[in-house]
Amino acid sequence: DMVSRNHYGNEIFLCGTLANSFLKPLLSPAQATTNIHMLYGHEGETGTKEQDNWIMQSDQGPFALLKIPYLYLGVEDHPDYHKPSDTPDKINYELLENRARLVFHTAWEVANMETRIVADKAVTKEESK
Repeated sequence: DMVSRNHYGNEIFLCGTLANSFLKPLLSPAQATTNIHMLYGHEGETGTKEQDNWIMQSDQGPFALLKIPYLYLGVEDHPDYHKPSDTPDKINYELLENRARLVFHTAWEVANMETRIVADKAVTKEESK
């Protein structure tokens, strides 16, 4: 539900590039296959509010704590987020297709790297708040 809807246009947040700096250069060729505007953030870099940090708010949290590379793609919460009103008829399939293409091409780039990927740093529980 967090990649198929967006009220702010064709943009997506990518969370994980601060702890995994090798990802940003891989995302540029992947972005060339889509028309997605990629935004980076929600990794606690602003230090403004707890909800600005998405590291521990989904499945990537335990990976971040163990220094396992991760990349989370998501959008700002929408009015139906985690509610019964978040129904399939509200999916924007064109957005979903473009974002799936971005994920595929990013995974392709990682799979074809000559060296094994390693996270730059583990995220501590304090950093993830």
